[in-house]
Amino acid sequence: MQKIQKINTDLRDTLLILVLSVIVIYFIPHPLNYLISLLILPFIWNSKRDYFWIAVFFIIEDQPGGLFWGSSLDSTTSMPIFTLIPSISFNLRELVYLLLVAKIFFHQNYAKIRVNNHFHRSFEVLSFLFIILIFVSIAEGMSFASVKYLARIIVNLTIFFILFFVLIDIETIISFLKILFPFVLIALGLQIFSLIFKFQLINLLRPEIISTQGVFNTLGSGNELERPLELEYVKYICFVGSLYLLSFKIQHINRFYLILINVVSFFSQFIGATRTWIIAFAVTYFLFFLVNAKNNLKIIGAFAIIIVLFFIGSNQINLINTQVFNSWERVSSIESLAKGDLSAGGTLIRFEVRAPKVMEGFEKSTILFGAGFSDLHWDYYDYHVGFHNILLNVGIFGYLLFIIVIISFAKKTIFSNLVKKNPQLYVAGISLITLLITNTSIQVIGFNLVTETSFFLMAFMFVLANVTLNDIQNRQ
Repeated sequence: MQKIQKINTDLRDTLLILVLSVIVIYFIPHPLNYLISLLILPFIWNSKRDYFWIAVFFIIEDQPGGLFWGSSLDSTTSMPIFTLIPSISFNLRELVYLLLVAKIFFHQNYAKIRVNNHFHRSFEVLSFLFIILIFVSIAEGMSFASVKYLARIIVNLTIFFILFFVLIDIETIISFLKILFPFVLIALGLQIFSLIFKFQLINLLRPEIISTQGVFNTLGSGNELERPLELEYVKYICFVGSLYLLSFKIQHINRFYLILINVVSFFSQFIGATRTWIIAFAVTYFLFFLVNAKNNLKIIGAFAIIIVLFFIGSNQINLINTQVFNSWERVSSIESLAKGDLSAGGTLIRFEVRAPKVMEGFEKSTILFGAGFSDLHWDYYDYHVGFHNILLNVGIFGYLLFIIVIISFAKKTIFSNLVKKNPQLYVAGISLITLLITNTSIQVIGFNLVTETSFFLMAFMFVLANVTLNDIQNRQ
């Protein structure tokens, strides 16, 4: 009963913070709304639920319904942005990150917490590489804009440190996931809303903005593929997190609910028509059932029933049925790519247009260490070609180090001898495969990530594996 009450409290408070955030940002004039938003910092400092605040700002950063969009100082739709010193600004989420770092170092709540990091060698290697890249950046040339980008990257990288201390055990991870899970259903609802009205929720508050992400057939011609994108990164965490909890022999959360959240995550990504997300989730399913099939026939049966019901239901709703068909057509275009058509039937420009431009920048860089975070790097950067971007950023030497870190992670999770008795470690490991596939288009691996939420995905992958290894170690 106490656990249910805690779940309800966390979810209630999350929705309350989101509603208050909308009121403060969209209805209270500047600069009063900025001053009011700062009042949240003392609450976070004294809070015993840091996982809650991390979940809230992760959701906000993923822009549900297009809300909280924008990054410029004069934006009236984004989270508040504060100029701490001339020309150096941080948004509220970045200030919260810095506050949490200070809290971990100085607050009594963390005085006795010690993290056993099974990936400390990997982090040491990557930290060494990052320092080298700073020197490379200076040598290659950095304008003030590039220095600001670097400062923002450093702040965003603190999420690794924060998550390792905040999501310290499986119980806390479960509490964190329980906050996010309902937002998968909200994401699907927002997508259906967008497909019906041809605009995102933000349009109701800012009529001049149709959408901040996704594509909608606003002219009504029906010729353009509609792509309702909502909470993409939240859905990734929920997809992986639900599979992770399903792999436990002990039932932490109702299994039917976990399967529902998982299937809705996949279905929601599917109607969004982003090929790499769909393929990444499909491959993750295959890898999950490859190991769990023999011991979890009931789970497979439940999955099959929910999936069939979903597609039968969508077939009865013309709007959803059309979107499912169009999304499948888009995914099927990958067949052309396999046959050598780099444009995938004229639907893909990343390999013929985007990638060559990034590689042109790489050829102008130091090659061995890339372009770092220099002006050259940002001149040729394109987040639609993830692996090319990593090469541009870190060069051949850095690329090899990333491969070594990836192999090390896989050895400790996917290929570990502990997997046989602890399938949850395997699931924590295959989250890497999901990210690697996604990184072929949207960059979600590396130092030079544009979206702050991408850093979160990498950090969560490592934390999930580390907590699992510590839990296994404590039970032995």
